[in-house]
Amino acid sequence: SRTPSNKELPSSVDLRQLMTPVVNQGDFNSCVGNALAGSYEFLIMKNTKKALNISRLFIYYNARMIDNRNAYKLEDSGTSIISAVLGLKRFGCCKEEMFPHTLANLNKRPPENCFIEAAKYKIKKAMRVDVNLNEMKGCLAEGFPFLFGIKTFQSFEQAEDNGRVFIPDLYHEKLNDDHGMHAMLAVGYSDASRCFIARNSWGKQWHTFIVFHVGIQQIILQRCLRFPYEVRMINKIHG
Repeated sequence: SRTPSNKELPSSVDLRQLMTPVVNQGDFNSCVGNALAGSYEFLIMKNTKKALNISRLFIYYNARMIDNRNAYKLEDSGTSIISAVLGLKRFGCCKEEMFPHTLANLNKRPPENCFIEAAKYKIKKAMRVDVNLNEMKGCLAEGFPFLFGIKTFQSFEQAEDNGRVFIPDLYHEKLNDDHGMHAMLAVGYSDASRCFIARNSWGKQWHTFIVFHVGIQQIILQRCLRFPYEVRMINKIHG
């Protein structure tokens, strides 16, 4: 878990200028791989000012292996942020062009050359972020986005029209059966709007960045969000 900072937080943070272009996970349940790849790509952009796409399905495959899935009967059933982070620490990541986000690769083991290349590019430091407004804002204020999983409710669909989501009334709104839990990457916040900004992975037909209005509903936030993680350090930059 990260150490909270005692510094006064700025009223807003926006890291979008260092993000790679938004991607589209399509009908795959690879949101965790998409979000974690975005976090890794952010660190490359921050250090080199170059945009590089990382294989989302390579991350997704290794996360499912850590989930103790059977490689011979692998299904597109999602994974956890924790497993994906552990996979990136253990196996690293290769470029998107080596193992692209295609249906043919969805439940397939990446070729051995992907693992050889990826072993050079592991993450060195990743930390859990508490589901706490100041803790989450502090992470962003220090210049690092964080992954998070969120329960999607029926009102989540409104983001397709206006790019905004309000933390729902948990007692009167049903879960969204189409999406369930969904992983994204938090890249900013605004005190004036009482919101967080998150990078989504549903392509440009949806709003590429979704604004979550959280207000001061700390308890509701804790019930909706799951397993926030930040990636701070990688051991080598892709050439």
